[in-house]
Amino acid sequence: MITKPRQQLLSLLAERSFRLGEFTLSSGAKSDYYIDCRATTLHAEGARLTARVFIDELLRRGWMPQAIGGLTLGADPIVAAVAMLSAQQVQSRRPTQVAEKAVEAWLIHGFLVRKGEKTHGTGQRIEGFCERGAPVVIVD
Repeated sequence: MITKPRQQLLSLLAERSFRLGEFTLSSGAKSDYYIDCRATTLHAEGARLTARVFIDELLRRGWMPQAIGGLTLGADPIVAAVAMLSAQQVQSRRPTQVAEKAVEAWLIHGFLVRKGEKTHGTGQRIEGFCERGAPVVIVD
């Protein structure tokens, strides 16, 4: 039986990211379980499944974002995986006669937001895609 990417991702999250025990949360509250999705989104198969599920959900909702992004560290693996899978899909389906502008419409670029502005280099708070007014999806 072939399982759908969403079901596969949920299984991998349960296996790699869910832990029982005694944990102190960032709020200071105590919990008897902890979920760290990075253990899944940084796993090779977890990254692939995460991207597949995100893109499937965007299509299901009829959303056509130009980019996906969020606060750095939590969003980083999700952003990179979705951007890369969108480019792979364009490459595998692109007929040679398709205009570059049409191809660009199917790509989902990535951006990351720092908690504070850099004090060196360009001093940017947002890295990557940064087009005013563009439709984007925020993840964490």
